[in-house]
Amino acid sequence: MIAAVKDSPGDLESFQRVMDGAAGSGAGCLTGSETLADLAMARGADGIVPGLGNVDPHGHVRLYEAARAGAPPPRGPNSGG
Repeated sequence: MIAAVKDSPGDLESFQRVMDGAAGSGAGCLTGSETLADLAMARGADGIVPGLGNVDPHGHVRLYEAARAGAPPPRGPNSGG
């Protein structure tokens, strides 16, 4: 059983194809791209797994929560965005 798929190249259209391919499978789709995290979430990603999340985990949690709420991503120093 595959629980989730992580896509990190930073190509939003490629990530969309991953999500389309996983639709209905029960597998989650995660992005590893810091630069596209908010856009991927807006398109339906199940979560983000960015490398910079190790450096600023709280900022990336704020970004995730803002994206889930449909709000613009936080901006500025230590925002994770």
